[in-house]
Amino acid sequence: MSPIVDLQRRLYELGRIRLGTSTRNERGKKIPKRLPTWRLTSRSRTALELAAELYGGTVQPWEDRGDYELVTSTDTLPIVRVPGQALSQGGERWDRPDGAEPGAAVRCIRRCDGVTEALTGSTCVCTANHDERRELAQKGKACAPVTRLSVILRDVPGVGIWRLETRGYYAAVELAGVAALLEDTTRKGVLLPARLRIDQRTGLRGEQRVNFPVPTIDVDVTVDRFAEVVGVSSPAPPALGEGDPRDEYVALPAAEPTTIEQARRELEAPKTEPARAGGRRAQEPLGAAVPPPAPDHTSAAPATPEEPTESRTEDETPQASDEDERPISRAQLTRLWAMIREKGLDDDEAALRATLLELTGKESTRAIPRSLYELVYDTLAER
Repeated sequence: MSPIVDLQRRLYELGRIRLGTSTRNERGKKIPKRLPTWRLTSRSRTALELAAELYGGTVQPWEDRGDYELVTSTDTLPIVRVPGQALSQGGERWDRPDGAEPGAAVRCIRRCDGVTEALTGSTCVCTANHDERRELAQKGKACAPVTRLSVILRDVPGVGIWRLETRGYYAAVELAGVAALLEDTTRKGVLLPARLRIDQRTGLRGEQRVNFPVPTIDVDVTVDRFAEVVGVSSPAPPALGEGDPRDEYVALPAAEPTTIEQARRELEAPKTEPARAGGRRAQEPLGAAVPPPAPDHTSAAPATPEEPTESRTEDETPQASDEDERPISRAQLTRLWAMIREKGLDDDEAALRATLLELTGKESTRAIPRSLYELVYDTLAER
């Protein structure tokens, strides 16, 4: 039997793995609540009852959903990775479409990879600063990192996947590497023992210390075992031959003891400078300072608005003098050019250069002082 070539095959989704739940406040509004253990939800009560025998907890109907939920008593789940259905990531913003009725369903209106917005093919408009983007995402004004990880619960009967979805920064940067490692070894026919675990961490948000859970994957193998699976071997150290001096212990002679009186005399003895070649060293006059050469402006190229390139970093940006302010940062330059391209201002280079010269006295975007960045950005954005 041959498969349909334009359909992607995948395993049935048995349920979801969740980090928390929700409760209702005095006004009846749902508010999120973190849990110290895993919570499983599924349309299959049987699947959750089998999981409850392994991980503890009681299966209950899930309010307003028609599904079932299980709050387990463990923060660790033995898992197996699934090749081809491992992990997906992206920045997503969920909201009601513009002009939609108040009761309309919320859907994904923006999905990006940090550079390109996938739904429209345009440039991503989110700020390049991760802290600013996180604050805006909490207000629903920017994309949040969404990581979806599909696994098989190793000890739960049934052939199907369980999906974990998280919007945390640390999960986005840490899960991808380990998940790719496990997927590669599974594709080679080796199932490495792994555990999906809730790691409780503490960090600072402003001046306030906060606690937050991070889903992590622990792989219970040694480095030698992993090297064997991926087909990489490290050469063993050469054996020591007979008579090899490295195979013998050589005792160093004991140093003569120094008494306190000897140490005191050595410290109080006058220090004499060793004789130098050519007799006693004489103080040489420094002489007049030589003025530095005048700068050569003949080879300076005219300044033009320059779009940031991958080969140039903020550390390579020429530093301004002490009297001038530093040029704008790499993140500011990237955000500025994203807006310039979105407005189509890069089509008229002469007009753009004239505007920069009028506002900052410079014709290059890289030379814009940081104090004038907001003025330049707002002026160009209004066009």
